[in-house]
Amino acid sequence: MTRVVKDVSGSNLMAAGLTTGGIILFKQGYKITWPDDRRKITPEVSYPYDRQAVAISNSSAPVAQLAISDGEEKLLIAAGIDNQLVMDVIYKEEDFLTESVTIEQQSVTLPAISSLSVGGDLQIRQLLIDPEQTWLYVLSGSNQLTVINISNIDRPYIHESLNLTAQGVDVTELTFLLGGVSLLVGDSEGNITQWFMVRDDAGSLSLKNIRSFSLGSDPVDKIVPEHRRKGFLAADVTGQVGLFYTTANRSLLVEPMAAGRIDQMAIAPRGNYLRLFSYCRLLIS
Repeated sequence: MTRVVKDVSGSNLMAAGLTTGGIILFKQGYKITWPDDRRKITPEVSYPYDRQAVAISNSSAPVAQLAISDGEEKLLIAAGIDNQLVMDVIYKEEDFLTESVTIEQQSVTLPAISSLSVGGDLQIRQLLIDPEQTWLYVLSGSNQLTVINISNIDRPYIHESLNLTAQGVDVTELTFLLGGVSLLVGDSEGNITQWFMVRDDAGSLSLKNIRSFSLGSDPVDKIVPEHRRKGFLAADVTGQVGLFYTTANRSLLVEPMAAGRIDQMAIAPRGNYLRLFSYCRLLIS
């Protein structure tokens, strides 16, 4: 297993990339039962697209980067394999009488990104697909983002390419804010910026830096969006954690919470608890 990602639309669908080039699609869930009138919660894993690995673009090389987006009619899978960008679409059709689902998998011909090749100058570092299945974001090199329009899956095209940070400053973290409309970008100087698609006077869309936050001067290591609000948590490599609220452009809290790098970080759905895991220790705030 080389990579595990989740669908940002909130469907609980996850994907695991394999060294063989295959991808396993699964869902995590929690079954609630009441034995002896006591609530029992049992974690479970299901396989909505069969338990067998899905081969993407007939590749057998390890999956280095991965992104998925699950919609009502189709599932999109994008991957970076041998520094090549590939994508498959799985169309879904449900029989209204039997409720059985028929799927059909097809390869998508993506536009070539000139700087990406086997042994090329830039390496694919991360992939993201928005919940509306309109944009595929490809992060490569230290700070280059290529935005591909996939609204027409038969004719995707490169919408724009841009640098997310100044020269000499690396992108260290990239994720969606709640809803998948805007991007949060963490960098090597402790800053987090929020980016939106904005229309200019001519009606053309382009990705713009709307607001920024400061966690400190050390590289941002993790960004975790809240589940129900437009806030997010961020941690740097020294264990400093910040709580930020984007709509009000406010920094609510910036404090050291660990003696070093935080391995895992999660926030409760209600936003009332923070769980950190650092150096094999569990910290709860």
